[in-house]
Amino acid sequence: MRSILLALCVLVATAGCGPAPAPQLGYGPVCGAVTTNSATFVLGADQPGAKLRLLLATNDNWATPVTTSSSVAGNTASKLIVSGLQPGTKYHYSVEIAGRQQATGQFRTFPTGAASVQFAFGSSLRTEQTGITGLAAAPQHEIQLFLKTGDLI
Repeated sequence: MRSILLALCVLVATAGCGPAPAPQLGYGPVCGAVTTNSATFVLGADQPGAKLRLLLATNDNWATPVTTSSSVAGNTASKLIVSGLQPGTKYHYSVEIAGRQQATGQFRTFPTGAASVQFAFGSSLRTEQTGITGLAAAPQHEIQLFLKTGDLI
């Protein structure tokens, strides 16, 4: 009886002690504050100490990135500012955590001088409640400026 009780205690004490799950993207990426030669990204992992890596390229071939940035974060958002970009250029980005690609996207730097700009605006962007997917459609319309006017309470 004593050995069964001891085995049961060991089993309960070690339950859930397997390898920790791989870190995942917990927040973002959000790309904003885009200028003619820079962009700011906000992103975060779901585990403390996870290493985030941001790759930028002028095509979706990550073998030859234009630039990379990395940050150690977790349970909080990290802010990565990428500078030295070319004006009026479309960039693709990829976010990696622990060497695994977690998210991709694209943006375009603003051109120098006068130019046409695609912009949109909206509010109440909580798609889980409304089913509105306007912001998700922004990349296919190459929206360069989005103004969020408020939120539905």
